[in-house]
Amino acid sequence: MKKRNTKLIASFLSALIFAASWSMSAFAQTTERTLTLDTKSYSMAPGNIYDFKAVVAGPGLSQSDVKVSDSRNGSVVKLSSMGNGKYRITALKEGTTYVVAEINGTHASIQVNVKKGLKQGGVAGRSVAVIPADASYASGMYKVGTDIPAGEYVLVQTDSLSSYFQVSSSSDGKFESIITNDNFNGRSIVTVSDGQYLNVTRAKIYSIDKAPALDKSSGYLTDGMYRVGIDIPAGEYKIFPTDSISGYYELASNSSHQFASIIGNGTISNEQYLTIENGQYLKLSRAKIALK
Repeated sequence: MKKRNTKLIASFLSALIFAASWSMSAFAQTTERTLTLDTKSYSMAPGNIYDFKAVVAGPGLSQSDVKVSDSRNGSVVKLSSMGNGKYRITALKEGTTYVVAEINGTHASIQVNVKKGLKQGGVAGRSVAVIPADASYASGMYKVGTDIPAGEYVLVQTDSLSSYFQVSSSSDGKFESIITNDNFNGRSIVTVSDGQYLNVTRAKIYSIDKAPALDKSSGYLTDGMYRVGIDIPAGEYKIFPTDSISGYYELASNSSHQFASIIGNGTISNEQYLTIENGQYLKLSRAKIALK
C-alpha cells in the first residue's frame, strides 16, 4: 500500500511539473514576436492562383505593417492582399520568384515556380521568423516590464492627425491613474518604468537607440522633441513660429514629461534666439529651429 501511495504521489508531482512547464511554454509563445508563413514553396502554371497567409503575432506588432513583395518585381506573379493576413498569388508567366513577407526588417519567403503544364501544388509547412524584441512597436497599450522593457522611447507620428501618448500607474482607466500625457506632432520622447502602462495612438514606438535618423536636409528641425547634444548640438539658435497664431518651445531636464522637469518654456510669436545646453530636451510645437 505504501509503494502504491508513493507511485501515486510521484505521478501527481510529474503531472504538476508537466502542467507548469506547459504553462510557461504557452506564456513564452504569447510573448514571442513572430512572422509566420503557411507555405514553403509552390508550383503553378500561368493563370493559376494560390492564397497563402503571412501572419504576425506578439506584443507591439500590427498586421497592417506587413509588406509583401516578390523578387521579380511583378514580372512572374501578381500579388494582392485579401485582408486578415491572407494574400493571393496570380501566376503571370514562366519563371521562378520568391514571395517575401517583411516586417521591421524581419523576412520570410515562399519559392514560387511558374511553368506551363505544371500541376498546381506545393509544400505546406509553417515558416516562422522570430522578430527581435528591440524592433519597433505599433500603436497600442503596453505594460512596462511585461510587454516592453523599461527605458526611454522615441514615438514617431504615423498619421496626419496629431499623435497621443499616456503613461499611467494602472489599467483602471481613471483620471487619477494618469502620470503624464501629451498630444504631439512629429516625434516625442518618453521614459517609462516597470509597472507603468504606456498607451500610444497614431505613432510608432522605438527604443531610443533604434529610432529612425532625423531628416535635417531642410536646415531646420520642426515639431518634435529632441535631445540636446545628441539630436542637436548645444548652442545658440534662432527659432521661428510656423503657425499664424504662435509657436511654443519647452526645455526639460529629462523625458518624464513631469512639471518638475521643465526648465523653461514660452510662446514664439516672431523670430527669436534660444540657447540650449547638453543634456536638455527641446520640445517644439508649431515652430522650427534653424540648424547651424
